[in-house]
Amino acid sequence: MKFARYLEDVQASEWKKAYIDYRGLKKQIREIKAEHGGILSPVIVIGFDSCEDPGTDSSETREPEAKPNRITSMLSIGSMTSPSFSQLLPQLSSAQRRFFKLLDADLERVESFFLERQQEAEDRHEKLHEQLEELVAHRQRIYDILPSRNSRVSSKTRFIHMYQRNSTDLRATKSSSVSGRGGFSAKMGKQTLESTKTTYDREYKGAKKKLKKAVVEHYRGLEVLNNYRVLNLVGFRKALKKFEKVTKLPALAIYMSEKVEPSAFSSGSRVSTMIRDMEDIYVARFAKGDRRMAMKRLRPDSRLTSHHMSVFRSGMYLGLAVAAFAAGIYQCSLQHTRENLPSWSVLLYIYAIFGMPVLLALLVGVNVNVWARERINYPFIFEVDLRTKMDPRQYFEIPSLITCALAFAFWLSLSPFGPPMLWPLVWLAFVFVVLLNPLPRFMSRSSRWWTIKNLAKLFLSCFWFGDQLCSLTFTLENLYFFSCVYASGGDNAISSRAYDPRIQDVWVTCATSRNWGIHYFIAILPYLMRLVQCVRRYRDTRFLGNLLNAGKYASGMVSSLCYHYWVHSGTPRQGPSFVFFCFTEILSSLYSCAWDLIVDWSLFKRDTRYPLLRPDLIYTSQIAITNVLVRFIWVIYIPPGRLSFVLRSVIAALLELLRRVQWNFYRLESEHLGNMDQYRVTREVPLPYSTLEYLPGDVR
Repeated sequence: MKFARYLEDVQASEWKKAYIDYRGLKKQIREIKAEHGGILSPVIVIGFDSCEDPGTDSSETREPEAKPNRITSMLSIGSMTSPSFSQLLPQLSSAQRRFFKLLDADLERVESFFLERQQEAEDRHEKLHEQLEELVAHRQRIYDILPSRNSRVSSKTRFIHMYQRNSTDLRATKSSSVSGRGGFSAKMGKQTLESTKTTYDREYKGAKKKLKKAVVEHYRGLEVLNNYRVLNLVGFRKALKKFEKVTKLPALAIYMSEKVEPSAFSSGSRVSTMIRDMEDIYVARFAKGDRRMAMKRLRPDSRLTSHHMSVFRSGMYLGLAVAAFAAGIYQCSLQHTRENLPSWSVLLYIYAIFGMPVLLALLVGVNVNVWARERINYPFIFEVDLRTKMDPRQYFEIPSLITCALAFAFWLSLSPFGPPMLWPLVWLAFVFVVLLNPLPRFMSRSSRWWTIKNLAKLFLSCFWFGDQLCSLTFTLENLYFFSCVYASGGDNAISSRAYDPRIQDVWVTCATSRNWGIHYFIAILPYLMRLVQCVRRYRDTRFLGNLLNAGKYASGMVSSLCYHYWVHSGTPRQGPSFVFFCFTEILSSLYSCAWDLIVDWSLFKRDTRYPLLRPDLIYTSQIAITNVLVRFIWVIYIPPGRLSFVLRSVIAALLELLRRVQWNFYRLESEHLGNMDQYRVTREVPLPYSTLEYLPGDVR
């Protein structure tokens, strides 16, 4: 593999701007070659045996007839020692000097960036050592301090380290923790020994868990920094080697010895020391002395695998799904199918309800594949555990299998194979079996179980997951319709092959117009979840933008209320309910469009290379206009015509799904570019302990 391609594949994409510009250096070497017409006169260099081919005789390489140039004369004068780079530089051509000017600029950039990151790593390393020492003291206090309730705190103590839960205000902690003479003893006297010990033990375990995550993240940051050092060092060597090959000048040894090797990033001794120190700490304190287990945790398996069987199975599932879906559509178009199964429209609507989340899962697989191809670090953005991270090709296999099962259930419902209303339930049971199957080698069990265990966290804190649910309101609100269909029909709705009038009546008994309150409440749950998330983040950060984001979801809830009440009122294009529906939808759509383009996608930046976009782009095309159009898809309900309201709602839901997939592309592009601007490659794990300094008279 060419080094330029290898560098792009293995470099930390967030630090892309800080790496050596290897392609630029290669371009300059091509200009040097073109300056000499592709043919360079042989150079006779006395004292540079490294430039001669060891397999040839030196007498064969010299050409006495050739006229020596200035460089040859300078290098051959009177000694066998290598000249310095300052002696070599004035004798170079203009193109060659431009090459070394670029090389010097790259070296300065790499060195300064490495020193900055190394200083940050050293500061973090020192803090972790202090925290780990406090962790040991915390555990010691559980067994030493608690039994002696009446022990007094020495007035000579200058530093008191305290464990703080859910608090970052050091002054508040100081005032609440130290309340004067005898305060600490009085508080300890009010609690029983066992309850206090249990509290301290719970706090100790929470602190240890946080420090374990902090050590792992710090170690990964050191690994990234060390890889950065090695890749740039190799890049300088390879660039100089190519220059030497083209010009026949021994610049590699001279430049490396005089400029690269004295630099800090060349040795990397401090980084290597910190890496070994973190390994020893993790082995001793978090792995019970088991180095193998510790290294498995610190260094997740990064071996490249082809996943060819996952790709094959995904293709097979999707091929079978297309065939089954086409067969179901054909069955639906036959006249005798509609005569024998008058409730076929209810079945189609049920499969549309379940088809939306399945289609979104498939399209998210497309998102993940594009992110991986464009080197967008989505596992870091989503805070995915690298030990259970699935390859995009592995992920795509799961929605492909579920899609295949749904297509076959659809075909069987419209064919004379069992009760038609039974197959949607069979498909639901199959989905639960696939997702909850405990077999160790069945579709990445570790990844599936990680998702299930963190499902509550996804609902409460994962903003991206909440936004996906906001595009599935059609499915969520119609879950009541699905339940109502089977509840109204009873057991006959599931087992009967014949037409049941109660099934057809569900268009009235279970419709949104009659049960609009339940439909509305279920539909706004994703918006309510996102609103709560934004308010919580505002409480933690006091950043006004979070309140503005919460306002976007509040406007969506209000517009949804007006929509459901308008459908319930039965006045299609007149009356106050229709006016309020249009007014709130316009405001919500404009609000959402502005937020998508300006905040989520970071577009409309001033003085950029790309007009009305942003300074840097990852994707080659920007099609934001479609996002604006679909934000106003609610207008599909207004025009009169033969198109039924149910069909319009399905079309609107499908377009919203496609808009969400487009939004995913550019939202993560913006997030990744933000990480690149801040050179952020590791998560900032909050440390559990804070050091409070007191004067000797503060504690008596």
